[in-house]
Amino acid sequence: MNFEIPQSLIHPLLAMIAAESPLARQLREHGVCHGNMLVSARLFDAQSLSSLYTLSKAQNERELLFQMLALDNIYNAPQARTIRDWRCWWRA
Repeated sequence: MNFEIPQSLIHPLLAMIAAESPLARQLREHGVCHGNMLVSARLFDAQSLSSLYTLSKAQNERELLFQMLALDNIYNAPQARTIRDWRCWWRA
C-alpha cells in the first residue's frame, strides 16, 4: 500500500525521522506529483508512522488519515475472517 503524502508534510516529516532511514532517502530523492508524493507504507517504522499521523491530524489531511486507518484495519484484521466465494452468495 502507498501513502499519498502532501508536499506540505514532507519537510516536517523529514525533521522528525532518522536522516539515514530508507524513508528519509525516499522523501529526499523522489519528486512530488500534483502536490503529493507516493510513498510505500513498508518504509515506515512505528515512530515514523506515528509522526506522520500526528502531522496529518494537525494539518487536517483527511485523505491521508483515511489511508492510514485503512492500513491499520488491514493489519489488525482477524485471520479468521474469510471472504466467501461470490459465486455461492445465494447459499449463505
